[in-house]
Parts: sequence; structure tokens; C-alpha cells
Amino acid sequence: MRVSDKARVRQRRIVHGVLILISFSLMFLGKADLAALRNLRMGSNDFLAPLVDVVSAPIRGIETMIEGVRTVAGFMGFCRLHTSSQKRNPPHILALI
Repeated sequence: MRVSDKARVRQRRIVHGVLILISFSLMFLGKADLAALRNLRMGSNDFLAPLVDVVSAPIRGIETMIEGVRTVAGFMGFCRLHTSSQKRNPPHILALI
């Protein structure tokens, strides 16, 4: 082997070693980055959960009120239907229904 061939082989080994070192460091950085993002996500959830609960409380109250109105409206319609059917049908027929 000539000197230039030895230098070329040494240079390739160094470049391959550097590439392997870079690839391992990128993998480690990727794992560390995922852990950091997971911690950040959990911290933000812990911080934002009480705020979302406070904001959603009035909305839940409105939803409950609307459900109550729907229930009362349905009951009133049932009562209207029941009274109109009583006028048309005798009570003993209603007992069978």
C-alpha cells in the first residue's frame, strides 16, 4: 500500500466514525426531545385543567337549563295530548292503553 492509500483508508475510518457518532447523538437527542415534550404536555395539562373547568362551568349550567326546558316542554306536550285523548276516549279505554 502506498502512503496515499493509507491516508485515504484512515480518512474513511474517521469519517465513518464521525457519522456513527452523529447518528447516535441524533438518536439520543430525539429520545430526550420526546421526554421533554411529554413532560411539557403533562405540565400544561396540569396547569390548564382547572382553568378549563372554571370556563366550562357556566356552559354546563346553560346546558342543564336547556335540558330542563326541553323536559318541561315534552311533559307539557304529553299533558296536552293526554287531555285531548281523554275528551275523545272514555277513561276505561285509556286504562287499556
